[in-house]
Amino acid sequence: MTLSEKLKYCRAQKKLTQAQIAAQLNISRKTISNWENARSFPDIASLRKLSNIYNVSLDDLLQDSHLIDTNNLQKNHFNAKVIKLTYCLNVVLCILSYFEFFNFKSPHMPIIFFLLLSNLIIYTYYLFHFLSWNVFKKHLLVYIFLFIILFTIYTFLNVFFIGTSDFLIHADPYFIFGFSFGRLTLTLGVTLSSEVILLFKTHP
Repeated sequence: MTLSEKLKYCRAQKKLTQAQIAAQLNISRKTISNWENARSFPDIASLRKLSNIYNVSLDDLLQDSHLIDTNNLQKNHFNAKVIKLTYCLNVVLCILSYFEFFNFKSPHMPIIFFLLLSNLIIYTYYLFHFLSWNVFKKHLLVYIFLFIILFTIYTFLNVFFIGTSDFLIHADPYFIFGFSFGRLTLTLGVTLSSEVILLFKTHP
C-alpha cells in the first residue's frame, strides 16, 4: 500500500470525512483529497498528527512494505488506550511518590514505588510499540540531559533533608544501608516519572 492509499484506508476505517480530518488539522479539505490521491504529500508534522488521529504508527504509514489491516488498527487503538491510561496513572503515582519522597521519619509504603515502577515499564513498553525507535533516537540527548538534571536535584534534596535530620544518628549500619538504598530507588523512580510527565502526553 502506498502512503495515499493508507491515508484513505485509515480515514475510512475511522468513519471520518475528509472535511472532518481537515478541520482537525486546520487545513482545507482539498489538501486531504490531494494527499489521498497522491497529488501531494503531507509534511512530517501533519503525518504525526494523522498517526495520532488514526492510531497508526509512523512506520506503518511511511513504509510501503507495511500493510495496514483492521487487526493492526485495532491493535494500535488498544496501544493508544493503554498509553493514555498508564500516563494518567503515572501522574497519580508520581504525586503519591512525592509524599513518600519527603517523608523521612514515618513508616513508608514501598507498594507505591513498585506500582510506579511497574506502571512506567508498561507505559514504556507500549510507547515503544506505538512509535518507532527513530522517533526516540532524535531526542535521546534531551532525555538524558533532563534525567541528569532531575536526578541531581532530587539527590541534592535527599542529602539536604537527611543531613538536617537527626533520626539516623543512633541508627545501626544495616538500617542506614537499607534506608539509603530505598531512598536511591525512590529517587530514581520519581525522576523517571517526572520525566515522563514533562516530555510526553497522554498519547504519543
